[in-house]
Amino acid sequence: MPWKLIIWLISAALCVVLLMQPVWECPLPRWLGGITWGWALGGFPLTVGRMVTTWRRLCIATDLAVTNRPRHAVIAGDLMVSGSPLRPSVPRLGLPRLTWAGLRLRIRMLPGQTPALYLAAAEAMAHDWRVYRAEGRCPVPE
Repeated sequence: MPWKLIIWLISAALCVVLLMQPVWECPLPRWLGGITWGWALGGFPLTVGRMVTTWRRLCIATDLAVTNRPRHAVIAGDLMVSGSPLRPSVPRLGLPRLTWAGLRLRIRMLPGQTPALYLAAAEAMAHDWRVYRAEGRCPVPE
């Protein structure tokens, strides 16, 4: 008896979801840029969470991380140790902004970096963040 009730409740919930689909797919008001509800409430927060949690690992893998310490250190006299520092510095992520075409994110580059490094890593960013495309643009000086 309880299984029949559970199956009936699941079926009723599925019917409600299917009937409400046109409401969810209608765009938001014009002053919010015509963004769909599903992207604004579901996809955008998940994508931003994925970006924040994978940013350090992505920067290290694509050589966007910069080390501030030299690779070689002299310990005593003629004994030299070489290796990479344990925790390299990564560029800072800005606040993501929701747009009608997806999202926009500003990255603050570290000293000595050029936008060409980010353009080369755009495909890796798109793959890691599970988005259609990642592109880079140089901002206009303010």
